[in-house]
Order: sequence, then C-alpha cells, then structure tokens
Amino acid sequence: MFNIYEQPWTLLSLAGILLLAVWGYRSVAVDKRYWWQFLIPVIVAAAGFGLDYSVQTDLEQIKDLLQRASKAVECEDAKALGELISEDYRDSCHQSKSRFMAHCENELAEPLIKKSITRAITIKIDLPKAEVLFTTRLVFDKDSPLYRDYINIMLVKLRMELEKNPQRGWLISSAEINQINHQPAGWGNTR
Repeated sequence: MFNIYEQPWTLLSLAGILLLAVWGYRSVAVDKRYWWQFLIPVIVAAAGFGLDYSVQTDLEQIKDLLQRASKAVECEDAKALGELISEDYRDSCHQSKSRFMAHCENELAEPLIKKSITRAITIKIDLPKAEVLFTTRLVFDKDSPLYRDYINIMLVKLRMELEKNPQRGWLISSAEINQINHQPAGWGNTR
C-alpha cells in the first residue's frame, strides 16, 4: 500500500478518478450540474501535495539526515556532523561520541573530500531504531593527502544504526565501514 505522506500520486490518482466520476455524473444528471462539483477532485489533488509537503515521514527524515551528514563531511564541518551523532554513539573503533568526534576533527582538519555521491541506500526502520546500508562515492579534494598519495575516487560501503530521539529526531548511534573499493574493510583501513 502506498504511503500518502511520502508521495502525492495516490491522492492524485484518486483525484483523476473523481474527475471522471464528476464528468460522468454531470453528463447523466444534466439538471444537477453545479460549478463547485469540479472542486472535489481539485481539493483531493491539493490535499495530496499538501500532505506530501507538510508531513515528513521517518524515511524522509532519515534521508535528510544522511544528506546533512554528507554535506557536513564535504564542508569539513565537524561541529555540524556532531549535531547528527547520538550521545551514546559507539562503533568497533570508537567507544564514545567524544572519541569519534576527535577522530572526525582530526580527519576534517585539512581538505579531504570534494564531493560525496550516494549511490545506493537500503533503509530498514524498526521504531525507535533504524539500520541504513549505503554506498557512497567519495571524490577527494586535490589538496587532500589521499588524493596526492593514493587515489582520487573511493567507493565506500557503510552500515549505520540510527535511533529516534523524541527531541532531536533521528541520530546516528553507530557507523561501520563494510567495504572500501569492493574490498572488506573497517575503521582501521581509513588511512
């Protein structure tokens, strides 16, 4: 079943069916034609766009979180990235948010990534947690030590665990590197 909050197409289809029904009714009941009858499908179509615009689902919030995290890394903004990380963050290498943020501040201190392009996303939501598997292509900045010494493009597959905070929305509670350039990898392979 389609979620009317994620896309307007369900209500737009219903509006199209209602438009045909109104035309049919007006052609059969000629003496009961009123100008406002055409407003019914228009109102349903407007409701479809209004619901899609005004209500942000968990899936849309998670995609927005991933986009903001990618943008923070591209802009080398560790503070903005820190706002997206849960206070009880842990992964296989960093046992706390403070250690992870220290790692991020160290890595983002110099030019690193020019552009991050997300290629594939799989999101599994089981409230209040979610798991995200995604592949991103990192294009390194020309001033980056990685670009100078090794490679200019890297394909990274990540697994993130997210948790929903009632006050702050979805936050990253864990992030693990699964592959780098189609080879098994982990946090120890980042440099």
